[in-house]
Amino acid sequence: MKSGKFFGTETFDPKYIISQILLLQSAFYVIQFSLTALLNPIFGLRNDLNQIFTPYPLDFQDSFTLVYILSSILSIPFISAAVVFVVERARKCLDFVGTIHFLHLIILILNSGIPSNMFWWATNGITISLTVLLSEFLCMKIEQQEISLSFAVKKEEKT
Repeated sequence: MKSGKFFGTETFDPKYIISQILLLQSAFYVIQFSLTALLNPIFGLRNDLNQIFTPYPLDFQDSFTLVYILSSILSIPFISAAVVFVVERARKCLDFVGTIHFLHLIILILNSGIPSNMFWWATNGITISLTVLLSEFLCMKIEQQEISLSFAVKKEEKT
């Protein structure tokens, strides 16, 4: 187990890591589904799971493309917050964000084949990069906070 939140020895605990990955993957899909469901009525689209699980060719004059790009961009702070809450360490953010998107890619490939559209790859690459940067920034801010001690240090008075 861990000895302290940000310091001490850590042991390899595969069950803990897998549970973190499953939690973050679930959060990723809840966030994506929620944002897509909120944006679809604005652009006159019906809610469809294929919007998340199928890499349609992206055309910047299509409403579907706008919903996809906006939901990807708007998901960055929410996914970053989930990563910060679950992972708590800046050095692990890249690993977990990469794992989330890699598992999503595997699901896409199993559902509809390898994405061939370069705009799809670019959108996801930018989303991954910005999510990692924001997650690491937020984790570093938390790691740099002062550690409060439970006992008070008394100063010796000069007489």
